Amino acid sequence: ELPKSVWEWAERTARATQHSVKQVLVDSLSAIMPPPLDDVPDELREELAQLEMKTDADLWAITRQRLSPKLLNQYDHLLEKNRRNTLTPKEQSRLEQLRKNVERLVLMRARAFVLLQWRGYRLPTVGELEKRFVQTARK
Repeated sequence: ELPKSVWEWAERTARATQHSVKQVLVDSLSAIMPPPLDDVPDELREELAQLEMKTDADLWAITRQRLSPKLLNQYDHLLEKNRRNTLTPKEQSRLEQLRKNVERLVLMRARAFVLLQWRGYRLPTVGELEKRFVQTARK
């Protein structure tokens, strides 16, 4: 059940766009909701979906998570060795593990930012994020 004014708007829009009322409503909801997790790796989908239940403070904390400098240096070193095709099998395995950690961190942070924006927060600009990153790296 929808309020009469919403239904009438949907009907007018459907006629104007030559779509069904259902399609108009689905498209409208899709435009304002966080994107679905269809393209996310299966092993991360549930964890990312659970972020929707987190508090705003928890989401902001997730946006500030970083790899430790030690792990970041290790990852960079292994990426360079991989570029030169000089990785041992053990290093290849470690690089894959670190890559999964980085992928998880990036997806968690990105989803947290999307949810915060959806909840009405202003997100930091790229410049603000870079400044924060430099300040954090110096600590």
